[in-house]
Amino acid sequence: MNILYFGRKSDKYSIKLYEVLIRNSNVNVIWSNGKKNKIDFKLNKKIDFIICFRSHYLLKKKHIKLAKIAAINFHPGTPKYRGIGCINLALLKKEKIYGSTAHLMNTQIDNGKIIDVKYFKVKKNENLSDLLDRTHISMF
Repeated sequence: MNILYFGRKSDKYSIKLYEVLIRNSNVNVIWSNGKKNKIDFKLNKKIDFIICFRSHYLLKKKHIKLAKIAAINFHPGTPKYRGIGCINLALLKKEKIYGSTAHLMNTQIDNGKIIDVKYFKVKKNENLSDLLDRTHISMF
């Protein structure tokens, strides 16, 4: 299986997922290190899956179409909260339930067909850092 993996450089969960993927698959990895990353790569082989996990890259249709089977994004929020800043909004609205979403990618941000959503309770007086960490664990 050939995977094109987009992960966040220096992020422990992105690195852990990469380590899991390389055990049984051929993986090309593209690490993001900031919000202004430009996609500039050439592939010499077919890609079965594209997996985006905590990556800053926004893939265009031409990139998504490279995946023969599926392009999957792991989003640190529920379908109610798409895009960036979603955890902040959930805390601001005092949500009692939060979670993470795995979905097929399309050209809109965090909009594709949902594969799975993992929900968990937000702890009373939970801060942003703790909720982020629990969300990233849930995504992993």
